[in-house]
Amino acid sequence: MNKYIAKIFKSAGVSAKVSKDSENPRFKVVDNKLTLEGIIKDSKYSMKIRDYKGKIIDNMSVTVSNGNDIVNRVNESLNTLKTLSKVYENNQLREEEEEFDDVVVSEDEPDNLTDGLDDLYDAILDVAEKAENLSDLADEDDAEQLSTLIGFSSSLYDCAIDVDEYREDLIEEEAEENDEDVTESFKKVKISKGNARKALDNLTLAESILRKCEGYSDIVKAIKDIKSEMIVRGR
Repeated sequence: MNKYIAKIFKSAGVSAKVSKDSENPRFKVVDNKLTLEGIIKDSKYSMKIRDYKGKIIDNMSVTVSNGNDIVNRVNESLNTLKTLSKVYENNQLREEEEEFDDVVVSEDEPDNLTDGLDDLYDAILDVAEKAENLSDLADEDDAEQLSTLIGFSSSLYDCAIDVDEYREDLIEEEAEENDEDVTESFKKVKISKGNARKALDNLTLAESILRKCEGYSDIVKAIKDIKSEMIVRGR
């Protein structure tokens, strides 16, 4: 499967890296200043798109049933990456030109639990990739050594998936709580970055659910457009 994924990126003419693991492939694609990361594990496809500052601006986690389903999801993610990349390019990444001399924001601590889980997910993936690279240094004739190193990276990737799934569960719980207090949610408030992030997370959740339903492709497209517009306005 990793060979088919590599062909998709080669045909699209993008800079990409695909893992050697054919059973549970992972990939990373860079377009303009955005990065798409994806992993396929246990019949589940997960992807994240990050902006040039490393913030997640889109993500998805869905069940896949066969190779065609995986190829379609990868193509869909790549199209989303290119759409968002154009948005950032057209707006010339205005955030880079802003100066904040009077206020210093520390990036050391996450603002909330979901952001902290994002940071943990990224850290585990970085370590897992380092573990995977060690297999290139192993003795090819030493099966036990090679198996042990592969086991390290596999366990780390499994842990990363667990963290990502727990984060998704928290997002679903927040969405349910928001539904129960819908009156309060419609009060006019000044939109903070935290509120905007939560709105994007909920839109992503809705998009992920509706992808699985027939006859909702127009609504999924509308959600994508809304998310792109929110990114332009506030992120």
